[in-house]
Amino acid sequence: MTDETEFQTPRVALVAGVLAVAVAFTFLRTFGGPVLNQLGVAIAESDELWRYRGLSTLVVLGGGLGALGAAMRFRLEVWQTNLGWSFRACSLAVVLAVVATSWSGLLAAAFAMGAAAGWVATTLATGMRASVGTRRLGIVVGGGLALSSLLAELAFIMAGWFGDPVKGAAIVIAMLLAATSVVVPFLTPLEPSMDMEDGYRGRGLLINWVVMLAVMGSAFAIFNGGGVIPSHGVSIVLNIVTPLVVGRWLDADHRRYALWAAVSILIVGNILQNTPGVGALVPLIAISWMTVIAFHFAARGGRVWVAAGTVFLLLFIAPNMVSWFTI
Repeated sequence: MTDETEFQTPRVALVAGVLAVAVAFTFLRTFGGPVLNQLGVAIAESDELWRYRGLSTLVVLGGGLGALGAAMRFRLEVWQTNLGWSFRACSLAVVLAVVATSWSGLLAAAFAMGAAAGWVATTLATGMRASVGTRRLGIVVGGGLALSSLLAELAFIMAGWFGDPVKGAAIVIAMLLAATSVVVPFLTPLEPSMDMEDGYRGRGLLINWVVMLAVMGSAFAIFNGGGVIPSHGVSIVLNIVTPLVVGRWLDADHRRYALWAAVSILIVGNILQNTPGVGALVPLIAISWMTVIAFHFAARGGRVWVAAGTVFLLLFIAPNMVSWFTI
C-alpha cells in the first residue's frame, strides 16, 4: 500500500469518473436544493421556514444513514455493481418526489433522496482511488463539479419540454442518473490501495475534518447571511472555473496549501461580506473551493469510513448546520 497509485489510468475511466462525479453532484446540489424546495412550495402552497428545515433535516438524516450503509457494505470487488445500483436508487428517489402529492409523501421522498445521495457519494468516493488513481484525481473531481453546474443549467433548459419547470428539471436529472449507471462499468478497479498519510488517521483526520467543516459551514453562513447576491451568470462562471483551478492545484501536490488557501479566502469573505458586488462572490468561491477539497480528500484516501465521514460532515451537515441555529 502506497501514498500514490502507480498505474496509468485509461482515458475512458477518466471521462467516466468526471461524468459520475458531475451527475452525483447535480443530484445532491440541484435536485436536493432548489428543485426539492420548489416541489415543496407546489405541495404546501407556502414558503414557511419550518417546513423546509424539516425537509432539509430529513435529507441530512437520510444522508447519514446512506453513508453508513454504504460503508458497512462496501467491497471493492463488487464496487461497480454497487455504484450502478446507487445511481438507480437516486433516480428512483427523484421519481418518488415528483409523484408525491402530499407533504408527508415529499418528506419520505426527501429522506430517500438523502439516503441515496449518501450511498452514491460514499461509494463513488471510496472506489475512485482504485479506478482513477491519484495522479489526475484532482482534475477528475474538479472537472466533475464544474460539469455539474452545466448539467444543472441543462436540466432547467430541458424542463420546458415537460411543461413544468420544476418537475421537468427533476425528470431530466432522473434520466441523467439512470444513464450514468450505464457508464459505471468503465470505472474498473486497477490497483486496490489506501493513502497511508497521517492525515487519514487519528489526530490528523480529526484536524482535517474540523478545519474543513469550519470553513465550509462558515462559507455557507456568510453566503446565506444576506447582502448582494451575484448574478446567475457570474455564479455559473465561478462554479466552473473554481473547481478546475482547485483540481489542477491538487494534482500538483498542493493539497495542504489548497486547504489553507480556502481558510484565507474565507477570512477575506468575512471582511468583504458587506461590500457590494464582491462580498457575495468570495463565500461562493470558498464553497466551491472547499467542495472540491472535501470530495478529493474522501476519494484520495481509499478508506471507506473516512469517505463516509467526510461525505456526511461536508456535504450534508455543513450546508445545513447554520439554519439549525438561527430563527
